[in-house]
Amino acid sequence: MVSNLSQSVKPQLSQSPYPPYTMKKLAITFALVATASMAQAQQFNLVPNGDFEIPNGAEWASDSSGATWSYPATGGNTGGYAQLDHTSPGGAWGGVLISPASGTSPFTKLDTLGLSIGDVPVIQWDGITDVAGTLGGVKIEAYNAAGGLINQASDGPGAGYNIPMNQAVGTWATFQSTGTFTIPLLTDSVKIVPLYNQGFGAASNLEVGFDNVGVFGGVPVPEPSTYALLGLGALGLAALRARRRKS
Repeated sequence: MVSNLSQSVKPQLSQSPYPPYTMKKLAITFALVATASMAQAQQFNLVPNGDFEIPNGAEWASDSSGATWSYPATGGNTGGYAQLDHTSPGGAWGGVLISPASGTSPFTKLDTLGLSIGDVPVIQWDGITDVAGTLGGVKIEAYNAAGGLINQASDGPGAGYNIPMNQAVGTWATFQSTGTFTIPLLTDSVKIVPLYNQGFGAASNLEVGFDNVGVFGGVPVPEPSTYALLGLGALGLAALRARRRKS
């Protein structure tokens, strides 16, 4: 008796155009590119109460000569902000804010802002003024673990931390430092100092405001393109594993 059972035919698997070693190399390449992209990304970190949403300038100390600081709850970019009213031109220098308000070390720790020794931090802030072209800025100061000042960025014109505010009068604009201050060895904490100084050529008899004060730190933050690369790398690894199981 002859059996009429049909013989099963093993389906042919579609072949990848890339041999296994090539798939592995592609997956590794995608992973390396994604990692490099993450390492280069930076995150904007506000200093404590850098957006002035906590009332009355909490977390900030201030100093001034011929000027007064106030902290309006509205009118900033957005919400609260810090405002300096400079009402005594001709000799009175202006004013500074100091973050943090604490007068004892440590101040703001480097890792809180995503900073490390050797970094050249980019400081960013929003500013407003009622006198076009006046100078305003934010500088950084570095301190050791005992609270001693190691070094500080210059706030002189042209140093990159005291910048002409050339936007339209009464409008907010975003500014970034262009200086090259490097966080020195032995730095344990820093102070961030918004400033206005008439002696450096800033206008007199004016109002100037600060909001959203912070720095770009070296905290890896995946960008959309990085997510895409990670996805491609994962697909490549998954395809490689599937091929090995079927072979």
